[in-house]
Amino acid sequence: MSEIDFDRRRVLKLTALVSAAAIFDLSHSPFLETQSAQARSSIQLSRNENPYGPSPRARESLIEAAKNGNRYASDEITKLERMIASREGLSPENVVLTTGSGELLAMAAVAYGIGKGEFIAADPTFDWMLRYATLLGAKINRVPLDSNHAHDLVAMNRAISPNTKLVYVCNPNSPTGTILSSTHLLQFCEDASKRVPVVVDEAYLDYLDDFPAPSMIGLVRRGANIIVSRTFSKIYGLAGMRVGYGLARKDIADNLKKLRMTWLNPLSLRAAMASLEDDEFVEQTRRKNRETRRFVLSEMEKMKFTYPEPYANFFALNLGPRYRDWPEKISRFGIQVGAVAGRDWVRITIGTLDEMKSFVKAMHSIFKNVEKQT
Repeated sequence: MSEIDFDRRRVLKLTALVSAAAIFDLSHSPFLETQSAQARSSIQLSRNENPYGPSPRARESLIEAAKNGNRYASDEITKLERMIASREGLSPENVVLTTGSGELLAMAAVAYGIGKGEFIAADPTFDWMLRYATLLGAKINRVPLDSNHAHDLVAMNRAISPNTKLVYVCNPNSPTGTILSSTHLLQFCEDASKRVPVVVDEAYLDYLDDFPAPSMIGLVRRGANIIVSRTFSKIYGLAGMRVGYGLARKDIADNLKKLRMTWLNPLSLRAAMASLEDDEFVEQTRRKNRETRRFVLSEMEKMKFTYPEPYANFFALNLGPRYRDWPEKISRFGIQVGAVAGRDWVRITIGTLDEMKSFVKAMHSIFKNVEKQT
C-alpha cells in the first residue's frame, strides 16, 4: 500500500468520524448529563464517580501546574506514558493516552467500525463505543448475559463470524457490576484474539482487592490482538479531569494514536501522574468502597431486594415492575440515581457511608409507602 493510499484511507476515516460526531446525541451521554442546580447540590449516585477524590497529591499537583495552564501539553505526555509503561511492564510505545477512556473507545470504534461488519458485546453493557460504531456503519451483535448477569463468554465466542470486526468485554461489567473469572476470560481472549481484535474495558478493575491480578494486560505483553482500556476517572477520582489510556501492541497503538480526537490537558496529566504515586489514597478508596458496599447491600437484603454480586463502586438493583417511577421518587430526597439497566433494574453508585445511609433511609420511606398503597 502506498503512502498516498494510506493517507486517503485515513482522511476518509476522519471524515466519517466528524460526520458521526455531528449526529451523535450527546444528550444521552453518561458524561454530559444535563442537571439542574438542585441536582448538582444533591447526593450523586448516578455516574459511578469516586466520592473521595481527587487524591491529596493530585490536588497539590493541580495547584502547582496551574501556573503553566497557558501551555499545551508536551513533556507531560511522555512522562505519563513512561510511568504507565513502567507499572505495566510495557514500553511507552504501547501506551495510548486519551481524554478519558471514552475517547479511546470511540477511537476503537473508528478504527474497526467504519463500513460493513459487526461488533460483539454483552447485553447490557457500557455502550459508548457501540453507539459510535453503529453510527459508522457497524452492526452490533448483542449477546445476553448469563444467568448470573455476567458475560456469556461461550455464547460470545460462538457468535464470532467472518463479519466480526471486534469483540468488546467490560470487566467488571457496567451496569451490573459483575466480574468474570480471570481464567475463563483469559482463555476467551486468547482464542478470540486469534480471529478478531478484543477490547477489554478495565475501567473498574482497580476496585478489586486482588488488582491487578485479574487484568488482561499479560496478553498485551505477549503481543496478542488485544486492547486494554483504563481510566483515571474512577478509583483515582479524576472524572472531571478526563484522562484515560489504552494498552496495546505497537502496531495497534500506532493506529489508534492517528485517530486521537483532542489534545491532552497538561494539568490533567500532572494530576494523573501524581495519582499514580498515591497508593495510600487508592487503597483507602478501595477499602471504604468495599465496607460501604457491604453495608448498603446488607440493607437491601433486609428489604428483600435482589442484585447480582457486584465488584466495583456501583451495583444493579432489581426493583420489580411496580417501582418504575422510583428514580423520580428518590430524587425528592435529594438523591440522584443512575441509568436504568433493564425495565425493572437501576444502577446505583456507592457513595460515602453517610450518603448511603441517607439512601437507605430514603428507600425505607419510599417502599414503606408503596407497600401501604398495594
